[in-house]
Amino acid sequence: KIATQTEINLGIDDTKIVTAKKLKNVFSNGSNLATNGYQRLPNGLIFQWGWATIPPIPNGLGSFVDTSINFPITFPTVCLVVNVSGTVDKGDDGIEALNSPIAREKTRTVIRSFRMVGSNDGNGGSVNWSAIGY
Repeated sequence: KIATQTEINLGIDDTKIVTAKKLKNVFSNGSNLATNGYQRLPNGLIFQWGWATIPPIPNGLGSFVDTSINFPITFPTVCLVVNVSGTVDKGDDGIEALNSPIAREKTRTVIRSFRMVGSNDGNGGSVNWSAIGY
């Protein structure tokens, strides 16, 4: 016998087979492959990713700016980890900031961008981020 989509989603019947199309539905119904998107796995793990704009960092070595980034979807239980990379205030001194997540919540993260060199030239930048949770 072939399992129905509902039976596959519940995952409790070990006597029926699964078709390739229905298995694909398990993964594709839990995803958004946009620039700011996510993928849910059948075991509940969720991967999220995206890009965010960072405003200019004030002058002065060690000054910083915080940017709140809302996740595409809420993690039902917990956000386990957030990674961030990218450039901020790309002036004559090269990449002038260090970007680090300082908060991870079920709905968002906060990225702190610290000035390492240079001065505020009025330009911000962008970062890409990824988060894992369930």
